[in-house]
Amino acid sequence: MKKGFSLIELLVAIAISALLSAIAIVYSNQGQSQIALSVEATKVAQLTLQARQLAIATYSVGALACGYGMYFNVPSSTYSLFVYTPPIAQSTGYCPSIASTTAAGFHPATDMVQYSNETWNVHTSQGVSMYSNTTSTPSLVAVIFIPPNPTTLIANVNNATSGGYLFGATTSYVNLITTIGGATKNVGVNQIGQATF
Repeated sequence: MKKGFSLIELLVAIAISALLSAIAIVYSNQGQSQIALSVEATKVAQLTLQARQLAIATYSVGALACGYGMYFNVPSSTYSLFVYTPPIAQSTGYCPSIASTTAAGFHPATDMVQYSNETWNVHTSQGVSMYSNTTSTPSLVAVIFIPPNPTTLIANVNNATSGGYLFGATTSYVNLITTIGGATKNVGVNQIGQATF
């Protein structure tokens, strides 16, 4: 009598090994996506905190700094820390009042000056992108911190106007999603400038 495996037993063992390997690979990819999602949310929160700290310190980088902020470009999944310098400040050398700033709104094409190369047009991590939401977690377009207190001004997708955005008093979110598994994380910025997720 021969001892050994039959062809059917070998095929069953190979099939089980292949199935377990496939499950391990899927969970590994999902785990990596979850880590990338958490890292990206932390980076967004840290840069937002940095913009707020710059406004508290009223530190200037050569340009007239009327404030500091974060701009979130959802279609390109990029974000930028910027020096808030509206055209009126560029032409007169004086920053507008908070009331004038609020009334004028935010215009990405004209109100931003690059703060640094490292914090300008930062792409989300591979496997993570931003998505737009107008309902339960309205997507944040920009948050600006006006020194010295600082005053927090928030513009989201629901407040779009011709060429810009009005400021509102609503907590808004940077909505992040993984390309594998579709897991989401929302980084909220509230009226006192706190970033939470």
